[in-house]
Amino acid sequence: PTDDPENLCVFLVLFENPLLLAEHRTALFPGFHRALRNLIAALSSLPRESQRQLFNWLKRLPSEFFGRVVDVVQQFVTFALTQPGQNASDASASVLLLQTLWDLNKEMGGILPEWCFHNTAVSQSGDLQEHYRQ
Repeated sequence: PTDDPENLCVFLVLFENPLLLAEHRTALFPGFHRALRNLIAALSSLPRESQRQLFNWLKRLPSEFFGRVVDVVQQFVTFALTQPGQNASDASASVLLLQTLWDLNKEMGGILPEWCFHNTAVSQSGDLQEHYRQ
C-alpha cells in the first residue's frame, strides 16, 4: 500500500540509484529513460497524502540529494520533449513533477538557484508557444 511509509521510502532509494545519477547514464544504462518514465508515472499516481509525505521527506534531506533529484527529472523532461515518438503525457507528468520540486525549493528558501529549474526544451516546446499565442 502506498500509504505505508516503508513503501514510500522506495522512491527515495530509487532516486539515489547510481545508474540514474551517473554522468554518462544513458550509455551505462540503456533503459534509463524507460525506468524514469515508470518512476515518474508511479510518483504521479500516488495518493495526494502519500505525495505530500514523500516530498516532506525530500525537504529534510541534504541539498545535494535534492539537487540530484532535480537533475534526474530535468534529464527526463528534456528527453520526453526532444525525442521523436515520445508520449506527451510523459512530458506533462515530468514537467508537473519539476513544478512540484520548484515549489519545494521555494519552501526551503531557494537552496537551489532558479536556473536549475529552467529547461530549454520546455521553453522551446511548440505546445507551450502555441499556448501563449491563444
